[in-house]
Amino acid sequence: MNIIMKKTIKCIVAVLTVFFALSSGQAYSHNYYQDREAHDRMKAERVAYLTSAMDLTSAEAEKFWPVYNSMEKARKTAFRNVMEAYKALDEGLKAGKSEKEISNLLDKYVTAVKESRNVEDRFMPQLTKILSVEKVAKLFIGEEEFRRIQINRWGDRK
Repeated sequence: MNIIMKKTIKCIVAVLTVFFALSSGQAYSHNYYQDREAHDRMKAERVAYLTSAMDLTSAEAEKFWPVYNSMEKARKTAFRNVMEAYKALDEGLKAGKSEKEISNLLDKYVTAVKESRNVEDRFMPQLTKILSVEKVAKLFIGEEEFRRIQINRWGDRK
């Protein structure tokens, strides 16, 4: 296949992936239409960016995106758990809880942080079963690059 055809296929895969991801009926935490629209747009941009950065074939993309979406869900859950444990620890300190209670809250916080850091480890076997190690590495580099692009874009709006 020539280069133009490969790029066309990648674009089609990215668009279809975004379409199926957005039509999955996921609930959003924001009730405002504009927030959801911005969230959907950013999600679509991330899918397209990562698909390109990893140079995914259509067969790889079909297997990869469900695993990635599961990993993202686990990341969000882990982050929420860290924030809840942090809040409980902070409130416990402010309320003057006993040493034993603070110790328990601190243990819960540290455990939540450890679990949060292990999300990628849990998904690595699935990712490397679908993609080459090089493409998995490109995933993590691509995520960081995309995050930085979004931060810079957000900073430019102010």
